[in-house]
Amino acid sequence: DREKWYTRARKIIQRYRDERDASASADRSTLGMGVESRSLNLFYSNTETLKPAVYSKRPVPIVERRFLDKDPVGRAASSISERALRYEIQSCGFHETFLETRDEYLITGQGLPWVRYSPQFSESISVATKADIEPENAEGQDIDEADEEQAEILNAKQWESLEIDFIAYDDFLPLGRPAIWKQTQAAAKRVRMTREDMKRKPEFANTWERIPLNSETRQDREKKTGSAAQSSHDLITETAEIFEIWNKADRTVYWVCKEFDELCGYVADPLGLESFFPFPRPILSNKSNNTLIPVPDYIQAQDQYLQINDLTRRIDILTNACRVIGFY
Repeated sequence: DREKWYTRARKIIQRYRDERDASASADRSTLGMGVESRSLNLFYSNTETLKPAVYSKRPVPIVERRFLDKDPVGRAASSISERALRYEIQSCGFHETFLETRDEYLITGQGLPWVRYSPQFSESISVATKADIEPENAEGQDIDEADEEQAEILNAKQWESLEIDFIAYDDFLPLGRPAIWKQTQAAAKRVRMTREDMKRKPEFANTWERIPLNSETRQDREKKTGSAAQSSHDLITETAEIFEIWNKADRTVYWVCKEFDELCGYVADPLGLESFFPFPRPILSNKSNNTLIPVPDYIQAQDQYLQINDLTRRIDILTNACRVIGFY
C-alpha cells in the first residue's frame, strides 16, 4: 500500500536532481538535452529556499529544573546532563543526520532519524581474590599461594556512544497500517549487513553463516526496472537485506531476512526506553488522519511546475525560430 508513494518519491527525486534523458539530443550546449527537454526547475529553487527555514544549525541543549526551587542536587544534575548532551550532540553526527532528514522531508514528504546505541567490548582479565578461591582442591589438599592467582576472561565495555542514523523514505515501515502515530505498535527499518557485521552481532550467533547475501548490483536492477533513478534500496553486492523490527507489544526486537526461512535473531527490550522505540515520530508532510503515508509537497503544485516547464520550452522554441534580417 506504500508502493504508490515510493514510485512518486523516486520520480520527484529525479525531478529535483533534474535527471533528464540525455539521449534526446546531441546539443553540447545543453549537456545532451535538446530544446524539447529544456525546463525551469522551480521545484529545486523552492526546496533550497525552504531548507534553512526548516533546519539550519545545530541546537544548543538547555537542561534546568522543572520547578526552580532551591535544590542544589537538582541543579548539579541539570548541569551534568546539559554538558553531557552538548558533548554528545557535537560528536554523534546529530547535525549531519538532521540536514539529511530535512532534505528527505522536503523532497519525499518523510524525514526520520534513528538513534543507535553503539557499545564496544574487548576481552579483559579479572584476577580472582583469595576469598573467591576454595582453600582445598578436588582431592581435599591445600593449594599453594601460586595456585590462588587464578584469572578469568571477561568482556569489558571499553567505549559506548550514540549514533544517529538517517533513515531513507523507503527503508522505514510502520507495521499494521496505523492511521495515526499513536496506534503504531511495531515498526521496521531495512538494514544492509555484511557477513562480518552479522558475525559481530550476538543475536546472529546461530544464523550468521547461513543467511544468504545479495549479489544483485544497481546496474542489474536498472535493466530489470528500466529506470535509472537512484533509490535507497538499491542492492549492494555481498550484503544481506535485513529488516529490524521493533515490536512494542512484547518489547522485543526481531531481525528478519526475506530469503531466509528462520528468524535471524531477536533480543528482548535492548535499551529499556520508556516509549520503547529508539526514534521519534517521523515528520510527515500533508498527512491526513487516516494514514501515515505522506503526500510530498511537489504533488500539491505539480500542475504549476509542469505548466512553467511547458512555457519555458515554448519560449525557447520561439526564440530559436526568430531570424535577424537587416539591410544596408
